[in-house]
Amino acid sequence: MIGREQGGSDQRCRAAGDNRCQLISQRSSAVARARRKGLCDQRCQRPILRGPDGTPLARLILHLNDALAKPAASERLIFIDVNTPPVFVAGNKPDWLEPVMRRLERYERSELKPTTTAYVWVTNIAFHRQLDQQPSIAASPFGLGMPTFNRPGMVQLSEAYRQKQKHLDAYDIGHSLENYLRFPTTFDGNLPSEAFGYATSRVKIGERYLFPAPDGNCDINGYR
Repeated sequence: MIGREQGGSDQRCRAAGDNRCQLISQRSSAVARARRKGLCDQRCQRPILRGPDGTPLARLILHLNDALAKPAASERLIFIDVNTPPVFVAGNKPDWLEPVMRRLERYERSELKPTTTAYVWVTNIAFHRQLDQQPSIAASPFGLGMPTFNRPGMVQLSEAYRQKQKHLDAYDIGHSLENYLRFPTTFDGNLPSEAFGYATSRVKIGERYLFPAPDGNCDINGYR
């Protein structure tokens, strides 16, 4: 997990795994995704073209405004994919991270409507650009209108805990993205100890078992 730095510390920083799945830390149905050939509005199927590779953030605010314009009965969760070639700079951070955060902070200060809030996840899941390379994921959350979510700076441990509990669902999404490239040991939901033929004494729901009484008998109503 990679975080932005400010004031010499960042409560959001944590080491990323070797699988290059990187979460730059830090609900509803408003979703915006910039795809290779464009974004399609879910209601009218209208294609929205993205900017060229040299300016991957060209349509960031357009996608954000489109998502915010959709009706939402509860908290909004917005995903915007920059769809740019993965380039990492100092600290193994994606080159688009700081420009994205600065632009969202400026949008929040001068363009966001009062009382509007949203969890915004800016991602770069560009597997189609890494067909012969090790895949990578980069994702940066931003609490639009939420000063207690994923902001750099120093906070007390107790306050950090309270903030995390308040936004726990968003943190769960972050952990899921962080582990996205980790394949499970089994794909059918079975425990590895059972899938690979190891003996197990686990009791399964729906099966029948006889448990011996203290005297060693396994009688149930007179039957063995």
